[in-house]
Amino acid sequence: MVLVLAVIGLATPSTASAQVGVLVGLNMANVNFDTEGSSFDVNGDRRTGFVAGLAFNLPIQDIFSVEVDALFAQKGAKFNLSAGSLRDTVDVKLDYVDVPVMGRINLPGSGPVRVHLLLGPSFNFKIREKFEQDGLEIDDDEDGVEGVETALVFGGGVHMGAFRVDLRYGIGLSNIIKESDLEGFTGKNRVFSILVGFGG
Repeated sequence: MVLVLAVIGLATPSTASAQVGVLVGLNMANVNFDTEGSSFDVNGDRRTGFVAGLAFNLPIQDIFSVEVDALFAQKGAKFNLSAGSLRDTVDVKLDYVDVPVMGRINLPGSGPVRVHLLLGPSFNFKIREKFEQDGLEIDDDEDGVEGVETALVFGGGVHMGAFRVDLRYGIGLSNIIKESDLEGFTGKNRVFSILVGFGG
């Protein structure tokens, strides 16, 4: 992160002119559960959700730029929870504002189609959590999911003029489940994203 900020600081108006774009697409999300040391066993299925927002691209050199996005992202999972004779199915619906800060390598080439690669951290801020059981919302005043998570995002895409298509994968680095009686029970977001947009 310090390196990224240093690179941005070295950019001058003559070499860096910020570009703004719009992105919209789908998230295919899941939560990677680790139940080691817990009496619970969890199997999760993915949740398909919406993702959209703005992309800010700051060119540093012809081949390299820094992209900072601000995205509304739906995540979560549908999981089957078992402990002894207990069997339960719960939908976890999580909404975030994601702020990925990525280095972008713009591969050289000729012609209308250009390829770029993306890699960097993402700082994600939860704005809503919802739990449903058998289609009914669970009335629970407890705040069971951490408000902030960090992730690593990597992927790539193509530009065709102003139009772009990105494929990205986000690996959660921090446990999103707050400490509770479920000792040893942790979960980290995993998200595959398909994005289309203009500019950036």
